[in-house]
Amino acid sequence: MEPILAERAVDDARFADAAMPVWVLPTVPAPPDDVGPHRNPELPRSIGTVEYGGASVSIQSELSRVVSDLRRSIPELNGAMVASVDGLSVAHDFPEPEAERMAAMAATALGLGKRISDRTGLGEMQETVVRGDRGYLVVYAAGEQAVLVLSGPFNSNLGLMRIEARAASTEINKLLG
Repeated sequence: MEPILAERAVDDARFADAAMPVWVLPTVPAPPDDVGPHRNPELPRSIGTVEYGGASVSIQSELSRVVSDLRRSIPELNGAMVASVDGLSVAHDFPEPEAERMAAMAATALGLGKRISDRTGLGEMQETVVRGDRGYLVVYAAGEQAVLVLSGPFNSNLGLMRIEARAASTEINKLLG
């Protein structure tokens, strides 16, 4: 018997009454009007301001700019996100339903990566890389308060991702510092 992929099970009449497990992420791309950096509606309108070129700019808009800059630098990415270490999405360009889960998983991956790195004597964690047969999810600490997440296809340039993510993590840390 041929296995049924989760994507096809949605349209299969045999599975009409079955609910998709929570851990199955949607594979449908975001509609065109849902693309671009988003703000989590539960977060305050402004998480502070920073002086930039003589003008006061919200940190939220600066974090959204960092996400946009990453996407311009690495166009093949599936998504980029800045999240709190508590697992709350701050700025991202993932579809909204996926963003909440991604933020929570990224915070967990960061915590686990730090613990493994510490307990095995590897030193300070630099990144956590999850590689699947369809792509990568790379998690970086962005200071003590934030997590930077990059998701890319299997043929992603990990070297470029590392270079850009380290620069972005430094910028995020300065903004939130």
